[in-house]
Amino acid sequence: IALKQPRVYFGELLPEYSIVGASGSPQEYDGNGSTKVTYEGGGGVSLGNLFTRLAFAVHYKQKNLVLNDKASAKGAKIIFNRDPRQIVSKVAPFLKVDRDPYPIVDSQSGDIVWMGDGYTTANNYPHSERQSLSSLTSDSLSQNDKTARQPNDSINYIRNSVKATVDAYTGKITLYQWDQSDPVLKAWMSVFPGIVKPKADMPTSILDHVRYPEDLFEVQRSTLAMYHINNPVVFYNVGDKWTVPQDPTDPGANQPPYYVLAGPPTGSTNSATTTQFQLTSPMNVNNSTYLAAYMSVDSNPGPDYGKITVLRLPAHSSAVQGPEQIHNVITGNATITKDISLFNSVGGGSSMIQGNLLTLPVGGSFLYVEPLYNQTSNGSGGTYPILVRVIAVYGDKIGYGATLANALSDIVQGNPTGSTISQVGSGTNDNSSGTSTQPPSPSTSTSPPAGSSPAPPATSQQALVNRLNAAYEKLTSAYSSGDFAKIGEAQQKVNSLVAQYLQAFGSPSSSKSSTPAPNPKPTG
Repeated sequence: IALKQPRVYFGELLPEYSIVGASGSPQEYDGNGSTKVTYEGGGGVSLGNLFTRLAFAVHYKQKNLVLNDKASAKGAKIIFNRDPRQIVSKVAPFLKVDRDPYPIVDSQSGDIVWMGDGYTTANNYPHSERQSLSSLTSDSLSQNDKTARQPNDSINYIRNSVKATVDAYTGKITLYQWDQSDPVLKAWMSVFPGIVKPKADMPTSILDHVRYPEDLFEVQRSTLAMYHINNPVVFYNVGDKWTVPQDPTDPGANQPPYYVLAGPPTGSTNSATTTQFQLTSPMNVNNSTYLAAYMSVDSNPGPDYGKITVLRLPAHSSAVQGPEQIHNVITGNATITKDISLFNSVGGGSSMIQGNLLTLPVGGSFLYVEPLYNQTSNGSGGTYPILVRVIAVYGDKIGYGATLANALSDIVQGNPTGSTISQVGSGTNDNSSGTSTQPPSPSTSTSPPAGSSPAPPATSQQALVNRLNAAYEKLTSAYSSGDFAKIGEAQQKVNSLVAQYLQAFGSPSSSKSSTPAPNPKPTG
């Protein structure tokens, strides 16, 4: 990463204000505090005037802004309004700002830059239902204050019209016209000429980091849950409605959508497909925890950016369990719960953290993957979670290992859960208890969706596992090198081998269950 300026003076979770730039010996801490620096950026308001210091002292109820020599030193400035969302809202109050701005490195300037999404909204658009923006975008992240919350405004029109950037060192704000056809934004641009730059002015070093915004996707999935129905009788009776799954680790809150790098969302095992950056979410049957559909939106800043694909499970097919039920299956597995208890009890100073439960269409069915992290909870602080286990669920099999490849090796008929973890459990197969992640189907076979490649050549299970382990090691090495071409190539190889593995060894036998092949339906 071509990072030239690592210091962050504007960003999230910073003090409300800071005094910077005073001449003389450096006074500002950098990193762990062992080195001190002086701010040289253009942001901030000069404190050279007594009345300015007095005004800020009254505002912040801090007398040291008047009495302390450091505040009145030559060159001293005060920087405030430092949160990226707050900054954009101050500059463009006619925009709603996405809850979760994210930092990037601008390869052109070498600075850290915060990117955010701005929305134009209205509540008087004809023939449209008004809904609460706060309710539409509520999930476990916002309810637990891990992201900001949208205001409780009633809207029936929303567009992602603006992409905003805030330089983390200088505080410079730039707004780009992302949606060039939005009449609401055009009206505001006429009122405030020059405040929003044309989309063509966005440099490639910024454009490369554009992603599809989470808040807009949450509005769309909540709306599509009802408005995918085109039969008026079914619509009136609220039949065939979908619901957003609950977050398995936080009951009572919606599961947030997740960004993934994967093949196009068709459930195909075709290894020739390219890797795609997506924002994804499963959808449940109304008043049920079974899957109804799978939504994915293309987040690559290219010609298909914003294209939503819906994999809709065929009606009257065998039920496929959703994230909540899969979570119950995982937490009810003796091998996994024993391991979690072991990590939680090591010295009494560590805890197990369950990561995001990802839903991925693979081989005509759905693969669930969840990482487990261990974090030290005692000591001097500053510890971070370490990946220690990976759980994979496919059909009626549960995989569990130190790596994804090891977890997938369990998804073979006769292999016990956690068979690659010799130091944990007794090696018994917990799947023998009869727990199944899919109810039986009247069908006797499973067909992959249209466009799938034929079954891979016959090969031994261990040989394919060895190939998958080797590919995974190459992917790890590619991540360390930072070469994006190598990373993409390695990811494709891993994806291809995973698909081959599941198709050859992981599909449930016809005597146990059958999984409906999702039918992709692009919705725009």
